Amino acid sequence: KKYFTVWLRCTLETHCQRLTADPHTPTQRPSLTGRDVVEEISEVLHRRTPWYAASAHLIVDADTTAPDDVASWILRHYKAETHFDRSPS
Repeated sequence: KKYFTVWLRCTLETHCQRLTADPHTPTQRPSLTGRDVVEEISEVLHRRTPWYAASAHLIVDADTTAPDDVASWILRHYKAETHFDRSPS
């Protein structure tokens, strides 16, 4: 393996709040389904959650954790992970 996957898991409400608060969302994150933000995020999360859970080396609950703490947690686990190849491709 040459990758380390982190799932920043959060609730539907947090996803919606963050996406609607970001002024770049309309131009940089076009709709995948044509639905409103809540319906789309709900549908996409429902489909992708099993994939995210199965592929993540680390799952971080990002709802209430401060960004600096999330980054520290990821870095600590990345450094401790020994099951993947860090050599350049």
